[in-house]
Amino acid sequence: MRLLHISDWHVGLSTGPHARRGDHEEVFAEIADAAKYYKPDLILHTGDVFHIGIPAVDDLNFGLASLQELAALAPVIVLRGNHDSDRLFRVFSLLLGPSSPLTFVDLPPNLADGDPIIRRPADDGRTTIALAPLPFVHHNRFVQRYIDAETQTVTFADSLGKYERTLGAMLVKGLDSAREVAIFAAHQFVQGAYKSGSERAIHV
Repeated sequence: MRLLHISDWHVGLSTGPHARRGDHEEVFAEIADAAKYYKPDLILHTGDVFHIGIPAVDDLNFGLASLQELAALAPVIVLRGNHDSDRLFRVFSLLLGPSSPLTFVDLPPNLADGDPIIRRPADDGRTTIALAPLPFVHHNRFVQRYIDAETQTVTFADSLGKYERTLGAMLVKGLDSAREVAIFAAHQFVQGAYKSGSERAIHV
């Protein structure tokens, strides 16, 4: 089983006055060449396709066309990152339809609503990829009741941690390790991690 993992394209990013489109085109060509060479059973993009939630039309076209080019080589699953728009991802899903090889995951799955695990058969006909997807979760949408400012972040982290453990348990429950490959994929900030400086402190 072959998996190609990609992430954080940030299409539309500029460094000061300098647009980075040339860099994106060069790197995407490398990704496409890798997909053609390795022939993965699944291509997994773990978020931040775009740099802003409502990208310019040219950036939107480039990002979506690039993903569709990869989807012509292998099934592609894209998780929403903190820079991506969940509404835009939902529109993509509606336009592409359920039979498309390009799948967008805009929101965390409802764990009370059936099986949240995405399963994709590998080309060998013997192996199945079992994917637990966890796109970015904003605390304003995850916490459903009023919480005072002092405990909001702690409560959010605890609630998200519980969600992650439950989703992970559902991923491995009944897993046939001889035939299934379990993958937990997420785009999240990690409590206690060192900050790289690539994100604004207020976001982290």
